[in-house]
Amino acid sequence: MKKLFTQYALEFLVVFLGISLSFGLNNWNEQNKRDQLESQYLKSLHDDFKTNLEAFDEAFDMHLAQDQAVAFFLSEERFHAPYQVMDSVARVVTINWSYNPNMGVANSLIYSGSLELIKNNEIKTLLSRLPDIIVDYTEEEARTEKVSVQLDEFMIVNYIFNAKNKAEERHNMQMMHANEFYNHVVIIDSWLKEILSEGPMFRAKLVDFIALLEQELAAK
Repeated sequence: MKKLFTQYALEFLVVFLGISLSFGLNNWNEQNKRDQLESQYLKSLHDDFKTNLEAFDEAFDMHLAQDQAVAFFLSEERFHAPYQVMDSVARVVTINWSYNPNMGVANSLIYSGSLELIKNNEIKTLLSRLPDIIVDYTEEEARTEKVSVQLDEFMIVNYIFNAKNKAEERHNMQMMHANEFYNHVVIIDSWLKEILSEGPMFRAKLVDFIALLEQELAAK
């Protein structure tokens, strides 16, 4: 009887150990898959946001160029500058350039429920907030773009591009000193101030996010 009991106990132990080992191995495989998927997401996020930072810098440089043109048309200098200068700056004042980041991987994580794959809570928090932060920033760009387009349309109707004689140049000078042109520039200036004020803070968030991703990837 004792021998039979020992045999049953050993068989039970073997079965129990087999099930436990199988269960543990499955858990390890699942966790390994999750870890690999997390690393892939982190790498893809890093690549996307490095590109997004470059795109931001390019767009912000264009805003700076437009701001310089706007400042010229709001200064007394416009009353004394030669036509060639006025014409050159007028072509810059209607610049339209928007920041359109690639959010494919980020949106996939956020809206597919895969965000829990990311173990770093700071990365998860920043990632979940980034869409709203981007929308807040690009709203100012959209307003600036709208007025810039309106000014561009005004110039298309009233401006003689590539003026060929003094009479056409005088016509263009009058248009650039007109109240409608000036008022458009004033509105563009007000929205540009918001962009140029918020831009450095927004950029700092992108840089911080990229740095967090790099730290997490280095720790893998």
